[in-house]
Amino acid sequence: MTIISDSKKFIFFRPRCHATTSIETYMHENLTPSDYINCSSEIRRGNEIYKNIGTHISCSKFKQQFPLKYKEYFKFTVVRNPWDHVVSYFYSFILNEGKNKEKNKGSKLDVRKIFQKWLIKKWYKTDSFNVEEEFLYNKIIHYPYHFIIRYENLDDDFRKICCKLNLGKRSHKRKNKVLKHTRYNSSKNHYSFYYDEQCKKLVEERFKNTIDRFNYNFTSL
Repeated sequence: MTIISDSKKFIFFRPRCHATTSIETYMHENLTPSDYINCSSEIRRGNEIYKNIGTHISCSKFKQQFPLKYKEYFKFTVVRNPWDHVVSYFYSFILNEGKNKEKNKGSKLDVRKIFQKWLIKKWYKTDSFNVEEEFLYNKIIHYPYHFIIRYENLDDDFRKICCKLNLGKRSHKRKNKVLKHTRYNSSKNHYSFYYDEQCKKLVEERFKNTIDRFNYNFTSL
């Protein structure tokens, strides 16, 4: 959910499948209800009504509704290697739906075939992937964030956010892990296992901006 804190003066814009549930859990466990708002439904706070913000609103749409907060508050989000992100999305929202649920009981090679078929035939119709690009790029607003957490460096980067904004009660020393990974899937292989050359190229073309901007590469184990 998009998280807004008037007391801490920050906005966390939440893309799908970027460990953002872990960040939300941290907020819930370490901040008081008056410190933040989960904008998943209509909420009244003082004279303001947070309405139709949604779970994964982009910066540009938020700016239209709350221009002053957008201007004054610290804004952050998360970026993830696109090839890894697509596999994570597949496991979270596709693999256990309909006919795929039965096939999921087969071998990992079966799962790879389902992934490739979905990516080639249906993936371009999935609007949520267009939303991620909008999170990071906009025709009017370019890189509108004060800080972008790298998923690959999640705990250290989020620790920087916690220190800057004075979030939570946990110690933020490097030896202490800040976030709990709430949706870790131990059955999932490294993302490279699921791709052939065609699928690899499709993701590369669709997320070219993200790959170029953050110097992501397709790596194999």
